[in-house]
Amino acid sequence: MMDRLLEKNYFVALLSLLLAVLVWAQVAGVGAAQPHRTLSGVRVAAQGLDPGMYLLGLSPSQVAVTVRGTPQQLAVLNPGAVRASVDLHGAKPGLNSVAVQVSLPAGVSLVGLNPAAVTARVDVLQSHTVPVRTKLEGDLAPGYQDLQVAPQPASVQVSGPAGRVERVAAVQVTVNQKGLAGTFRIHAAAVAVDGAGAPVSGVRLDPGTVAVRVQVGALPAVTLPVRPTVVGSPAAGYRAGTATANPASVTLRGPPAALRNLNYLGTQPVSVAGATATVKATVAVELPSGTAAVGSSTVQVTVPVTAKTGG
Repeated sequence: MMDRLLEKNYFVALLSLLLAVLVWAQVAGVGAAQPHRTLSGVRVAAQGLDPGMYLLGLSPSQVAVTVRGTPQQLAVLNPGAVRASVDLHGAKPGLNSVAVQVSLPAGVSLVGLNPAAVTARVDVLQSHTVPVRTKLEGDLAPGYQDLQVAPQPASVQVSGPAGRVERVAAVQVTVNQKGLAGTFRIHAAAVAVDGAGAPVSGVRLDPGTVAVRVQVGALPAVTLPVRPTVVGSPAAGYRAGTATANPASVTLRGPPAALRNLNYLGTQPVSVAGATATVKATVAVELPSGTAAVGSSTVQVTVPVTAKTGG
């Protein structure tokens, strides 16, 4: 009887094992039958960065996520429905390898992730104050000079990753002064630059715009007589008289050094070669380098030419 009981128990155990195997095969078959789909270009978000730290970037910044689900679920699934992130809590300055975590819609399961980890480049957040430099472009109105160029404020706070902030030597604002005269207040965008004047990107400036007060004043002025320049000789039997200019004088503005020791202004040459009558010509006044005429810089030159008398 004992043999029959053992035989019966053995048969029940064997039957239970077979049923378990069949159930497992059915479940595994259903799971394997579910289709897969790979979503490329899923952007990785960074979170949990400690205060005082700055994220320079993730490499790569996107991953490919392979998921399993029903055909209906996968048909409407898009990369925006899949959330990939990395936890940067405790990240150190430099390169950090961080595992990617994925959040999926209900009913969709994760099959694979490529890559499973990304590199986070982290730096210490730093801030300091740098001076504002003004760069002037364009020519002033003739006869004027810069009397004062004053940025307001005179310094700007620059903040960002330490490696970049340490490169910033100053903040530069560019002012186009072409044709300016008088006193002006111009607002210009600030640009962080290094010691060689090259821009430094990836930093924050506060304020980002600087007001520049530009005071442009007139240079010293002097009024000088015009002495026409006459060249050539009249025709035989004629002679040239004293040339005159109208206006007889011109006012100049310029640096004191350029006006010093000037007694008169010449003109472009007026030719009387072969003339038998009075010659009139409108010519430009010769202006010393660095000076400008107040008003017109041309004059009308008259050279009387008359016949000789008495042989």
